[in-house]
Amino acid sequence: MSLLYRAMWESKADDSAATIQACRNAFDRWAKETGEGKSRNYEVRDELTDLDNALEATCTDSGSDGQLWKTTGRFRVVDGTLSALVENSFEGDDVTVRISVGRPRVIADLLTATGGGRLGPPR
Repeated sequence: MSLLYRAMWESKADDSAATIQACRNAFDRWAKETGEGKSRNYEVRDELTDLDNALEATCTDSGSDGQLWKTTGRFRVVDGTLSALVENSFEGDDVTVRISVGRPRVIADLLTATGGGRLGPPR
């Protein structure tokens, strides 16, 4: 599996539980969209061992052509700060296939929901 995209950010989180729920809601909305000819599997783990106010969500799309796209989001609030990591990866048997590399659409929704960061180059 090849990592195509990684986004990391931190933002202020006054209410830990509400921030984690906002992350889950944004990821849920995005994961429930379906693409043509793809099968989607969506898993959420919000009761992570020894971690309060944490969430891991994984969405895996598999196509009839054997391609596998996986987007994973990990979110945790500690001391009033949300740490977020979203990764997008791809796996396929055909080495000649052209793939589009870019951020998943869920990134903009997550940034808006958590009040953190912005898209674009650092200033």
